[in-house]
Amino acid sequence: MNDYILEVCVDSAESALAAAKGGASLLELCQNLVIGGTTPGSKLFEVIRRQTTIPIHALIRPRLGDFCYTPYELEEICEEVAMYRELGAEGVVIGVLKEDGTMNMTAMEQLMEAANGMSVTLHRAFDVCRDPKEALEQAVSLGMNTILTSGQQNSAVKGAELLAELQRQAAGRIRIQAGGGICADAIRELAKQPCIIIGRCASEFLKDKSNVINIYVCADKEDRIKRIMKLFSLTREAAEVMLEETDKQRAEYYYKNTGKTWGDVNNYHMILNTSDLGIENCADILMRYFEMKDYI
Repeated sequence: MNDYILEVCVDSAESALAAAKGGASLLELCQNLVIGGTTPGSKLFEVIRRQTTIPIHALIRPRLGDFCYTPYELEEICEEVAMYRELGAEGVVIGVLKEDGTMNMTAMEQLMEAANGMSVTLHRAFDVCRDPKEALEQAVSLGMNTILTSGQQNSAVKGAELLAELQRQAAGRIRIQAGGGICADAIRELAKQPCIIIGRCASEFLKDKSNVINIYVCADKEDRIKRIMKLFSLTREAAEVMLEETDKQRAEYYYKNTGKTWGDVNNYHMILNTSDLGIENCADILMRYFEMKDYI
């Protein structure tokens, strides 16, 4: 896909640079990744920012444990969101629940106000919420950009059924991003479920399967720049630089792993240009095709 996001969680300058070298298009910055991640220090952000232009989303989580926070913790979280906005982070990754497992909308509204135009992801507090479908609608109403989820399971493979349901419910209103154990083996396992795999070289991993369709969803350069500007709150110049860098990385990665040229029309079964057809029409074409083929 021409404007997909490959997000990598990092907790050091070394891991951030390794992610950049591997073709990451977005970094989720945290500390203490081994225990699920906590809020990173501002100096770590500044060191990484000097080394790479890849957009950075900062995880805002003051401690290990649940996502029900005291008034003092909420004050800390709100100030850290504002701090990362001022430092120049493109986004934040947040989530607050009530004790009954529902989204704390009052707290979330305050955090969205503090984010003030940044890209905002609902983190895996979503995976322990009481009603994921209700939480999705609440995230949409808040104006959040992404939900990071493993389908309320220990891994995205185990949560594949719910991930597919959430994708259908989202209907393009919010990005559903699978997280938790995503790798080549996970892609193969997910392909056993009635779901759609979208990702770099996924078709190569699944080339021995008869029900795989390789789709190239593209858009005109100007439209892609505008989407990147909106998604990451970037200037036009920064968005164009990001587009050129990620396209180069994708082409190199695709060739390294498949021996083929990224974007070559001969490598795909279907090509859809969202600039010509519109995003919603492209989505409708795909869904109708998948339904006709009994893929979903």
